Amino acid sequence: MGNADCLLVVEDDPTIRRSLTRWIKQTSPLTVVEAETIRDGMELLKSSPVGAIVDIRLPDGDGLDLVQTIKERSPTTSILVTTASEDAVYANRAHLLGVALARKPEIHANILVFLNSLAQNQSNGSRVDQALANLAAIAGLSRQQRRIVELMARGTKRSELATALGVEETTVRTHVRTIIRRVGVDNVDRVAWKILSLVDAHRDSMH
Repeated sequence: MGNADCLLVVEDDPTIRRSLTRWIKQTSPLTVVEAETIRDGMELLKSSPVGAIVDIRLPDGDGLDLVQTIKERSPTTSILVTTASEDAVYANRAHLLGVALARKPEIHANILVFLNSLAQNQSNGSRVDQALANLAAIAGLSRQQRRIVELMARGTKRSELATALGVEETTVRTHVRTIIRRVGVDNVDRVAWKILSLVDAHRDSMH
């Protein structure tokens, strides 16, 4: 689960990086963590940022490689990539990764759209988190079982669960069988439907 207050900015130009950080703090309530290399960005992923703004050309490689890593670890993390290059290969790869691309130097309008989208995602995410907590309590799910449901609800494939959790596939299968029984559904795919039902019920109660 991402840190709802943390945004990662990866930019090697210190002037641009400081300017972006200052502008973001003036525009949103987010805390910004900064990196100037892929290596530093990888280290800061431990803070579980809810979003990231990543420059493509970095001193130690292609920023899109970092983007791919973020997507593999947390498919729902919002990401905006920036570049001064007109090379279509970057735009094409960004599209394949499912992230937006902004071309320098006029990127502030793109960032504003990104921050607004991020705020909306956070609002939706908080409702899902609450529904997940309610479901876990009602069904008596363990912490590991709740984590499995959370990962699947956020887009992690069944085949990727063991790697994401650092456990054996047999352990995942055992947990999944228990989740299905305790939640009272026919198969694990219906668990996500159950969460969405709780989200809808909560939303209706607010109106």
